[in-house]
Amino acid sequence: MVFMTLLYRKPISSYFAVALLFSFLVLRLQKHIEEQRANTLVFYGIPKGYALDFWIGKDLYYADHGLETDLNYKVSPHRTAVNPSRKHALPVLVNDTLQRMVLPAGYGHIDIDKERIFLGGLSSNHSYIWEKGKWQPVTVSDSISLGQKTYKFVF
Repeated sequence: MVFMTLLYRKPISSYFAVALLFSFLVLRLQKHIEEQRANTLVFYGIPKGYALDFWIGKDLYYADHGLETDLNYKVSPHRTAVNPSRKHALPVLVNDTLQRMVLPAGYGHIDIDKERIFLGGLSSNHSYIWEKGKWQPVTVSDSISLGQKTYKFVF
């Protein structure tokens, strides 16, 4: 098409049409890549609590427990940067010693007590911890300690 435009010296509208077609193709490719994003669970440890984000595509399922100032400082900037299309609060079931969050789409559940997070048989393809300004691969057993670390699990 471009060759024919140059060969036959078509008007500028032909160039505009080619540019428009190219832009459309790039936008479709970008949308396709975003839709194929892996499902991700991110656990944020904050000084007096935790936050949990579970991403299915561009949908965010979240749970927060802790001081609002800690959440606004550590968690909210990441949620804003990723820009989810829809947000859903995860229901939290509480008993005397445990908090349980049931993840959507049959992924399982997570239990949290005062010191540990129990992953409830979740099997992720990759596990990471945020250290030294980047995600570092880490091996995780069935639980992780509740501290000020951030973990990411990719399914």
